[in-house]
Amino acid sequence: MNVLIIGYGSIGQQHYKSIKKIKSVKNIKILTNDISVRNRITINNVLSYNPDYIIISNRTKNHFKAFKFINENFSKKKVLIEKPLFEKFFNLNFKLNNTYYVGFNLRYHPVIVYLKKFLIGKRINYYNCNCTSNLKYWRKNVTYEKSNTACKKGGGALLELSHEFDYTNYLIGKYTIKKNFFGKLSNLKISAEDFFLIIASNKRSKFIQISANIFSNVNIRLINIEFQNISVQGDIINNTIKIFGKKKFRKIKFTPKNLLLEQHKDILKKNPKKVSACSFKEALEVNRIVSEIKKK
Repeated sequence: MNVLIIGYGSIGQQHYKSIKKIKSVKNIKILTNDISVRNRITINNVLSYNPDYIIISNRTKNHFKAFKFINENFSKKKVLIEKPLFEKFFNLNFKLNNTYYVGFNLRYHPVIVYLKKFLIGKRINYYNCNCTSNLKYWRKNVTYEKSNTACKKGGGALLELSHEFDYTNYLIGKYTIKKNFFGKLSNLKISAEDFFLIIASNKRSKFIQISANIFSNVNIRLINIEFQNISVQGDIINNTIKIFGKKKFRKIKFTPKNLLLEQHKDILKKNPKKVSACSFKEALEVNRIVSEIKKK
């Protein structure tokens, strides 16, 4: 199997380390302007290389350009576009010639996998997910001011932390936003928003709250769900599920997984109907949600 990685920043390098662990992968080429990168390929040689699997992991603001190039020059390929799908919502008026997935790899986290099964058929009273961290400490080799997240175009908390939008949709279904708040509260040297708070609802839960910020010194990623008789907390960072009843308490501890590797293995399955990866349509819905929020 021939693999092409477009873009070789921090996430592109992580994809490379993960994908090379798959036995069926024979060749990996990297499309980048950095001439020091090993296995580098130029745009002129991409067509003759004819990759079977393509990973778009360049800057978010360049995703759409790379996507159009792949769609116009290849067909019947499997393509993973790193999340978020695009910098903004696009109404596409052309045919998709390949099978596209988007890199919301938290779907493969053991906590999300457990909750997906646990929630089947259950009515929810209240759903809340919250993610906080500090952008200054995200990447060791890149100063945060120069990161993709710092840019108003393609960055910001809404796009960078859009995992919360995707896994909420994945766990409890599409939702309608009732109120939203976002903006810049911290002294981070960025031009984009650094927090958001969303209040929504759907058929399964009358009250859905999604919130995140990138300036906190408290590093958390929690999902709290209230049912009629029990409360459930999923801790994505600490890999735990806690179930609270009136007199009973249960804690489940999971072993961490390589989420990128799990995602690649899933996408490369022979039966696409069994793939859990985020579809192009689902990721476009996340883009629509973010665009809707920013318009208000």
